[in-house]
Amino acid sequence: MTLQPISKVSKAYSVSTRTLRYYEQLGLLQSSKLPGYAYRAYDEEALSRLRQILVLRKLRIPLKQIGAILETRDARLAMEVFEQSIAGLQSEKQALETIEGILRSFVRELEKLLPAPLSPHVFEQEHVMELVQALSVKTLSQKEETSMEELNRASEILEQLKDIRILYLPPMTVASCQSTGDNQEEVVGAAISTFIKESGLGEFKPDFRRIGFNNPASEQPGGSLGYEAWVSIPGDMEVPAPLVKKQFLGGLYAAHMIAFGEFQEWGRLWQWVMDNEQYEVDFSPRTDPADPRADPSLEEQLNAIHHLEDTSPFGTQLDLLVPIKPKQS
Repeated sequence: MTLQPISKVSKAYSVSTRTLRYYEQLGLLQSSKLPGYAYRAYDEEALSRLRQILVLRKLRIPLKQIGAILETRDARLAMEVFEQSIAGLQSEKQALETIEGILRSFVRELEKLLPAPLSPHVFEQEHVMELVQALSVKTLSQKEETSMEELNRASEILEQLKDIRILYLPPMTVASCQSTGDNQEEVVGAAISTFIKESGLGEFKPDFRRIGFNNPASEQPGGSLGYEAWVSIPGDMEVPAPLVKKQFLGGLYAAHMIAFGEFQEWGRLWQWVMDNEQYEVDFSPRTDPADPRADPSLEEQLNAIHHLEDTSPFGTQLDLLVPIKPKQS
């Protein structure tokens, strides 16, 4: 039986090692151990399953449904899942068609006004409604009329595709744990969870924040040589070994919320920052003491106190955070 190490699989299939570990955590994949090798490895059966997972993910099938399809091999179940996805795609398509139709109607209206200036009321809701109702039945989701509520709903669907926020993370004292090697995220996560429970942190600081990042960061995209996890604590709180007390200096971040496991969204967030006309990446140190090996981008678990007892990743949300600063004019 030929086994492929996790690093080689990650590179060959352009999927991060942490995503592979997440698939295992969900029961979608099963790894083996190479003799004399400390890291995960995959046989041909696992690789075949991975290829199927990646194809279905590209088709935007949720991981929970992928697991059910691959486990049961039930054709009817697969059909139901695909029909649900088709319905979702049609909803997005209809939203785009609605917005496109309104914009085209605006263009036609404005062409009639040239070269006169715009009316101060041209974009009021009543005028938009006139344009919406004038659109063809085919464009408006096979309905005779489209309400402003439907237009707002279409806008909400589209806004979900571009929800990047600018936020300020305040300075905070943190308890930190760092690990390298296989399962580093699980190791540091468990250590931080144990510290929170044994110290009773949630009782006197229920607003604690949990943050993690690659450390040391890998030079290869999506790679990780180690991981560090934090939890915010009162400034005068003692931290037991092997945890270390640090100061986070705070700063401005571009934030994008994901469901746990959707780590491919990192690429989209970084691209947004690189293309942005107002902001650029800020590589200045944000911890005391500074650590040049650490990845500057962070991941924050949202509503951390509510997930302390629930170890299942389902339902967990993360903010992906890239440090930024305003561009100099």
